[in-house]
Amino acid sequence: MERKKWTVEDDLWLSENYQKYGPRECSKKMGLRLSQVENRVHKLKLKLPKELKNKLQSKPPEKCNINPELFYNINDKEIAHLLGLIWADGFLNPSSNGCNHNLGFTMVKEDVDTLRPILDSIGKWNYYERKQPNSNWKPSVNIITNNKRIFEFLAEHDYADKSSISADKIISVIPEELKHYFFLGLIDGDGCFYYYEPKKGSTLRQFSLASTYEQDWTYFEKLCDELDIKYKIKRIRGSKSSSSYVRITNKDGIHKLGDYIYQNHNSDGIGLTRKYEKFKLIIT
Repeated sequence: MERKKWTVEDDLWLSENYQKYGPRECSKKMGLRLSQVENRVHKLKLKLPKELKNKLQSKPPEKCNINPELFYNINDKEIAHLLGLIWADGFLNPSSNGCNHNLGFTMVKEDVDTLRPILDSIGKWNYYERKQPNSNWKPSVNIITNNKRIFEFLAEHDYADKSSISADKIISVIPEELKHYFFLGLIDGDGCFYYYEPKKGSTLRQFSLASTYEQDWTYFEKLCDELDIKYKIKRIRGSKSSSSYVRITNKDGIHKLGDYIYQNHNSDGIGLTRKYEKFKLIIT
């Protein structure tokens, strides 16, 4: 039977619990129609917290292309690696209608073919091969998904400003035992191990991690300091494009970095094998 009159106790309970449960759950707990609760909420001028409002407006996790709960409480090495990839080569594209929030990253096609089984184990992605402006460039692919809650999680952790800001915020929410997967993803995206023999008896070995001219490298400097790695940061401003990069040219430093990011590579296979093989070539 429907209640015809709201009591002071009803209003008090609704005021105390509306921000916790939302309208639908409150209607169930009070034994009322949803419309009754919504009308009373309007009269009492109650508001939902932004996080709960977005959650209630979004699809249930089991119906999403990728479960956003995987990002709120990071327990999977695949997610930590993906967060590094998106920090390196990712993008956030909000929509004008407030519903379609695309996020993704770009990689050369041969690398996508290597990582696709891991990406598909996380959820559903759309793969679009890009038309290259230069025929000498390797084919590349945009890997995109539409997910408002993951989009907002990334935005809250500085991904919208990642070209000029340090990655400290996202690194702080990744468990210590999974942090090396973030750096592995970062290096899979923007890092490079060089091994070159210009002539017999001489060898050039180095590691380089590139980004924008404005990039704040604080987070990577902290890692190098923790691992006792000597490094240099250089910024180059050109007439057409500008950039900055971290460079490690000593074999000992490259060895320490590779041992850190590849500590589980032989057991879980996460990461680009071609870069791992180049690292092994450098240290041997």
